Amino acid sequence: MQFFKPRKIRKMIENFSVYFSLSIISFVMTFSVYWLIITALTPRENLYVFPPKIFPLNASLKSFSIVFTKYPVIMWLFNSFLVSIATSTIAVIVASFAGYSLSRYKIPGRNVVQILILFTQMVPATLMVIPIYLWCWVY
Repeated sequence: MQFFKPRKIRKMIENFSVYFSLSIISFVMTFSVYWLIITALTPRENLYVFPPKIFPLNASLKSFSIVFTKYPVIMWLFNSFLVSIATSTIAVIVASFAGYSLSRYKIPGRNVVQILILFTQMVPATLMVIPIYLWCWVY
């Protein structure tokens, strides 16, 4: 009588490899956020020491106070918030009208428009930054 069957062993190996891979990925992502926070809290003179300190000894909020007093960061955040709310509202309104008209009315070229909308949603907007920059640079 076998204690482990080959199918069970294969399933255990698959589960282990999936969980191990997910653990590595989550560690890398969590460590990058941790490193971002630690770098923000580390004083400027200790940022470039080698080897880097994983646990800083003298963390401070001095860099945040410098940034918030020297630059109008709050205004920038408010402007970004305002632009994102306005853009989202306009996009929802236009998309609602377009979706309703494409679903209810039988217009010629409806399938082509639907495929174009699908393709534009599949391509990330940041992918278009370099071509737009190059196009504007040439003209």
